[in-house]
Amino acid sequence: MAPYCAINNMFTLNSTGIANSILSPGDSSRLKFLPSGPPVCIIDGDVHRTFDGFDYTYSGYCTYTMVRDSRTHPTFFVIVEHKFHPDVNARLTEFTVWVKGRHITGRINPQNMQPLFTDENNITISVNDEFQVGPDIVVNYDGHNYEITDRNTLTVIWDGLYRLVITIDKNNLSKIIGMCGNNDGDPGNDLRTRGGILIDLEHSSIEDYARTWEVTNSCYLGFVLA
Repeated sequence: MAPYCAINNMFTLNSTGIANSILSPGDSSRLKFLPSGPPVCIIDGDVHRTFDGFDYTYSGYCTYTMVRDSRTHPTFFVIVEHKFHPDVNARLTEFTVWVKGRHITGRINPQNMQPLFTDENNITISVNDEFQVGPDIVVNYDGHNYEITDRNTLTVIWDGLYRLVITIDKNNLSKIIGMCGNNDGDPGNDLRTRGGILIDLEHSSIEDYARTWEVTNSCYLGFVLA
């Protein structure tokens, strides 16, 4: 299994404390990570961290593109769905990993609150130790986390609840875009819209930025009670 974010007491991120939409020290302490390995993007409820280490909070109620390659016809992407909950601002309720025309979706089954996977035909997949969707998507379960990987560039770690960690191989040469940033080593230019415009938080907001990464017709204005 590739190195990935660990929610534990080993390391704590530095907080930026810039504006209301950037993580406060209290929020930042929710994210702990292993400092070596591939670039890491973290989604933990409303807390986000880009591959280049830019931290921000966003409570959305739509589906958003977190990462994809920038080609007109991408070879991979990861989208996540957020919904409001009466007890918290927002939380991840569903995610989809798409690789070369095949995809797998993970979510919490509202009937038993257990992890549930479906393929592109909405067929439920029984998760044991390992299974495969097409030639390019492999899912492993180690008893604690699910690892979804294309065995080349992209790895997604899901804790079976509301935290998602995305890693990109350090040798990846493809330009990437999305709410996880561009993975160029500069956290100062991570907040680029779908159209490539860099958001200035003195005159715009995280909400303006996130709105450009919404998946069309994906917004949900109610509450999820599960």
